[in-house]
Amino acid sequence: MQIDTSANQTLVMAPEGLDCLVTLVEHVCTLPAVATLDWCDRAAAAFAATTPGATAVVMLAMTNADGTLRAIESIGVAKHGAGEAELGDLRARGERLTTLGLDLTTERTGHVIAGTVSRIYGEHVAPIMGMLDGISPNNAVIGVNALGEPGNGRCVCVLIGAPGGVSEWLSGVVASILPSLSRKILVAIGASSTARSSWISPREQLVLEQLILGKSVKQIADDLGRSPHTVHDHVKALHRKLNASSRGELVARALGHLIEGTRIRHGGGSHEDSRKAA
Repeated sequence: MQIDTSANQTLVMAPEGLDCLVTLVEHVCTLPAVATLDWCDRAAAAFAATTPGATAVVMLAMTNADGTLRAIESIGVAKHGAGEAELGDLRARGERLTTLGLDLTTERTGHVIAGTVSRIYGEHVAPIMGMLDGISPNNAVIGVNALGEPGNGRCVCVLIGAPGGVSEWLSGVVASILPSLSRKILVAIGASSTARSSWISPREQLVLEQLILGKSVKQIADDLGRSPHTVHDHVKALHRKLNASSRGELVARALGHLIEGTRIRHGGGSHEDSRKAA
């Protein structure tokens, strides 16, 4: 299998690379279909598992024409064996990043850049390597995919690095998985930048998982050891954040069966009727 990247390189995918790609596809398929606060962390954990001792970063960001970062929408980090303090420091370094050094404002969804950091950036200093303390640009792979229409500069960036180096096929794996990851992002998080306050909190996510199983508010309250009033408040917040007018629509969005802006038609009833029935 050959992968052409925008860095003008052709990579031959080794059998181990194909196995890794299949595993990553499985992980991407299991990522939430809605925007959870740990969404990028889950994605980063999947990429960190590709290489022994790797550090992985998955970042959703807005860039300017000069490559500087206009905003970081979300950043996920993972490192094998790292504790909360080390992961917190890694995330803080990412949040302080001011430039990606790549102009994506003229690109639209599907434009993939992938390769080792040294190949993509050449002799230029790659600021993003500040996140991978002590790792050489030759031992790190970066993959970037534009999201949305040209001009918005929105992108997803994946960075993987390991002190012992990365496999030569990893760039091809990242290039291959980025389109699927991007489609998942567009379903879960949306086609435009959103405030983190509209993303689902861990407690709301727990309630949503119980709703998917068909449980009532009372059952969920009993199972989670919380009051029905508290659970009901979480359900109301989920309806608002997922723009769902009924329980069925809420579950459909959570499962990825409804994309942004679509609704379930309720025979003869209004959305308000459906909301009351939920």
